Amino acid sequence: MKTSLNKLKNLSVYKLLLNNYFLIAFFSLLTLISIRNIICIIFLIIYSFYLYKESKQIFKLATIITTFILIHSIYLDITYDFLQLNEVSGEVIEISEVESGIKLTIKNKYHKYIVYDYNLDVSLNYGDVVFVQGKALSSEVNRVKNGFNYQKYLKQKRIFACVIAEKIEVVKHKFNLGIVKSKFEEYIESFFSYDSYVFLKAMIIGDLDLVSDDFKEAIMDNGILHLFAVSGLHIALFIGLIEKVLKFFQIEEKKIEYTNSIFLILYLIITSFSPSVLRAALMYYISLLNKNFKLGFSTLDIISIIFILLISYNPLYYYDLGFNLSFISATTIILVGNFFSKYNKYLQVLIISFFANIITFPLVININSKINILSPVSNVIFIELVEVVILPISFFILIFPIFSKLYDFLIISFNKIALLFSKVFVINLKFPYINSFASIMYYLVLYFIMKVYKIKKYRYLLIFLLSSSLIIFSNSAYLVPKTEIHFLDLANGEASLIIDSRSQCYALIDTGDGKNKEVTSYLKRQGIKRLNYLILTHNHADHNGEANNILKEIKVDNVVVSFIDPSIKNGYINITDNTNVLYVNANDKLVCGKIEFLILHPDKDYLDTNDDSIIIYLEIGGLNFLFLGDATKIVEEKIAEINLDVDVIKIAHHGSSTSTSKKLIAKLQPKYAIIMAGRVEKFAFPHIETIQTLNEYNIKIYRTDLDYSIIFKANKKKYSFTTLN
Repeated sequence: MKTSLNKLKNLSVYKLLLNNYFLIAFFSLLTLISIRNIICIIFLIIYSFYLYKESKQIFKLATIITTFILIHSIYLDITYDFLQLNEVSGEVIEISEVESGIKLTIKNKYHKYIVYDYNLDVSLNYGDVVFVQGKALSSEVNRVKNGFNYQKYLKQKRIFACVIAEKIEVVKHKFNLGIVKSKFEEYIESFFSYDSYVFLKAMIIGDLDLVSDDFKEAIMDNGILHLFAVSGLHIALFIGLIEKVLKFFQIEEKKIEYTNSIFLILYLIITSFSPSVLRAALMYYISLLNKNFKLGFSTLDIISIIFILLISYNPLYYYDLGFNLSFISATTIILVGNFFSKYNKYLQVLIISFFANIITFPLVININSKINILSPVSNVIFIELVEVVILPISFFILIFPIFSKLYDFLIISFNKIALLFSKVFVINLKFPYINSFASIMYYLVLYFIMKVYKIKKYRYLLIFLLSSSLIIFSNSAYLVPKTEIHFLDLANGEASLIIDSRSQCYALIDTGDGKNKEVTSYLKRQGIKRLNYLILTHNHADHNGEANNILKEIKVDNVVVSFIDPSIKNGYINITDNTNVLYVNANDKLVCGKIEFLILHPDKDYLDTNDDSIIIYLEIGGLNFLFLGDATKIVEEKIAEINLDVDVIKIAHHGSSTSTSKKLIAKLQPKYAIIMAGRVEKFAFPHIETIQTLNEYNIKIYRTDLDYSIIFKANKKKYSFTTLN
């Protein structure tokens, strides 16, 4: 083997590739990006010419490797088809807890399926071969702009069907490596309190599903999510801890390496071969080979080789956020670390965290819509706390669970520190969603800053331009002229966002039921930091369910409810400081910039809460809009008696047959109707009677169940309706 290695190392191509693997990895990455973003083809062509000029051999090799990756990617794409199946069978390869039940991933040859078990009393283990009968689920696409695309997620994970189980039959049992993970989870669950169990799962396995929302938000605000999303840092800390313990007992170097290698295999199993852990483990293994066989690879070579191997094995890793963050962060540490190795440990962590924030900025913003500029300092404190205290004690307590009560106090203390930091040690900068073009421009400016860093006048000019651009971009929702109404397609409920940046009016009518905080996330992705009005039409959860979270995360000047709405007085909605509460009734007016909201209803307390809905009439973009809340025909026929010129009507009660009175429609004769139907199957909105009434009067209908989110845009005297579907 030694002779073969020596022959390999003497090959000219071997010597040529040393310190140049990064060129191939970057070529493959740029090609994958270019397939999805046409504008990047320009950069790919430029880089191809550069690479060809630098080395024809490396260019040819890069082309061959990238062609293989593309062919593999195309094959995975054309062999995928999401199926509507009521019956599936296969081996259980993953078990996780979800709200009110469990989620199974089962595999049958090359197909994987997700099975939800909400009420079946069936004991299942990794390796069980099961036959499932139930109800087929569809794969939801992105129904709000830049929102989560579940269909795309399933495709990337190669999930071919989703089923809600009505019957699960265990056919037989096979050995599956997942049983190791299962036994580990059973062990910590049986010996530790619930809080410690949740914390250990988060810290050791990276499973945040059971972590409280407050704690999860705190670690995100502090910029220390990576301490719980298992990554290279975990591997480095675990390996370092094992080495310290074994060296203390004077164990020889080779045995330490064997111990670490075995540990990493077990760790890969209990983390289900997470891409970020796989990357870190391969870094260790290839580094060992590099050292023992004197292969001559640089650290940048090693991470580039791993990227090429993993993306060749599974091109779908390209879409995995953990995979991307892991490689970007690790590459940043490699490139930056050497320049600051002369500094002490804490200053190194501070500097590397700062650069990691800069490099991962577009990814982080598209996850969280904000970045804490103090997070590098938090990282210094929390990494030290985790490395010196939390992880060593966690390992000790896993071996000696008799001391678990003491561990509970440690977890409580850590949680309190994290929550405290998230309140007093945070300066958040908020940004809207960053599209591919903006990301490319951001990285181009960073590249030019690094290129001309030694030339002071250019360095400061580029830094100034980047900083100015980020400030403008952060406030673009308020600076770019825009007149729009966004009718959001929510699973349950309604939310309509009104934007008129020309006259500085930002208002939200209703919030939906608050599931997954979808409206809050949407506002943040739009770059909206402040609302002039949050209008809650009536006290039903599908219209005000997310109000508290919006008030918590978005500055709201005024919350508007009807004079008979009890939701604020009874504490269901918690009003924050500096937010006014306005109780309105018929004939009141709200002024928002140059827009006037005329309140047409309610005029008294009705027996039906739906009939207590605030009904709003306003003019925007040259059209008159009527928002009917959930009012029934009784109220609608009263509104019909008012002399109104209406162009667009937001149909009442999601298109229910209890609303949309013929008398109202005949009187108003609007041009357009918006039906915000929701997707709760038992309601089956909109009802056929409503559609028939609107068709009878030749009204153009937009429906969220068919069109997804609907956006009205106005520019001078022109207007348009666009849909996401």
